[in-house]
Amino acid sequence: ESGEAKAYPLRILNWHEIVNDVVGSRPVAVSYCPLTASAVVFDRRVQGATTTLGVSGLLYESNVLMYDRQTESLWSQLAGEAVTGERTGTALTVVPSELTTWQRWRKAHPDTAVLSPETGYTRNYLRNPYASYEDSGGVMFPPSRRDSRLEAKQLVLGVSAGRTHKAYPLSEIVLAGGKISDRLGGVAIEIEGDRRTARLRVASGSEGANEVVATRAYWFAWAVFHPDTALWRFRMPKGEGPSPAAKDIEVVEVHDYWSSITGPLVLEPEADPFSRGGLYVVSGTIKNNSQRPVHHVRLRFDLLDAEGHSVYREEGFNRAAEAMIELERPLPPAPGEIEAIVPIPPGGTDTYRMIFIGEEIPRFDHPRVTVLSATP
Repeated sequence: ESGEAKAYPLRILNWHEIVNDVVGSRPVAVSYCPLTASAVVFDRRVQGATTTLGVSGLLYESNVLMYDRQTESLWSQLAGEAVTGERTGTALTVVPSELTTWQRWRKAHPDTAVLSPETGYTRNYLRNPYASYEDSGGVMFPPSRRDSRLEAKQLVLGVSAGRTHKAYPLSEIVLAGGKISDRLGGVAIEIEGDRRTARLRVASGSEGANEVVATRAYWFAWAVFHPDTALWRFRMPKGEGPSPAAKDIEVVEVHDYWSSITGPLVLEPEADPFSRGGLYVVSGTIKNNSQRPVHHVRLRFDLLDAEGHSVYREEGFNRAAEAMIELERPLPPAPGEIEAIVPIPPGGTDTYRMIFIGEEIPRFDHPRVTVLSATP
């Protein structure tokens, strides 16, 4: 509101979690909880007085508990209110903020100030103390309830419009082209994002627009603090149907399994593979039922939810023709740099394989393999 722009690097917040500052004339507390990947900026004015917030060292539902140095009341970051002490039940005002990359922020705000690493503390701000936690699929301190609609540590942009809440998985925003429009609590909103960051835009002049706030967080954390949250899902378009020649190619086997980089991922019978990361592999066999050789077969791999809707999609080729992937790139390889393609003879078979990176795909129920085209 003052036109002043300030940036607070996560590499510093990872160590200190709260910065008390003033932006324009507004006293703010910039908070970040590494365990829930949530960044929230609060107005520090409480009941007519400016307070100072600190890190209590305590957690609630794996989320940081702050304390104010005036009354020592404890405040939940994601609940946005005091949960114990003299100020129990008092809510903090959330200040609109954006979690983005330094490159994008500096381009939009060339005159920005930025928090200096000269904090007075001896810390190696080039090292992320939570790197292994971020890369794992597990939660250090499991929440009291678990919402299985997404994997626990899938990043979402949680949006609240008054008492209406909705989560937008960042990976699915990417599938939608990186930009979506929606309505929440009667307010038109627009979200742009990538796999790590997202920003919210609210239609100017919309009634209730001032009540709309957004927070990026892990799904498990957003869901436990907002148990009635709606969940936005991206539905893949149906896309093009198979070509006439595709009818001559039969998918005779479909296998799927979870794997690690070094080999199969061994899970306990009740284990949830979506919480373990790794690779999801779909493989099998196709058969050429035509009377002529087929040079290559294009296949579509859909990951379907329980209702049969495609929630993620990739395309590929049969194994003997995987060199087609290189040939279709903007800068094709030089002759001799790729393996020769071996046609599938009449009545012959070949295998196929598609590998999905576990952390990049949404939760799904089962795969489907479709032959899109067969080129002689």
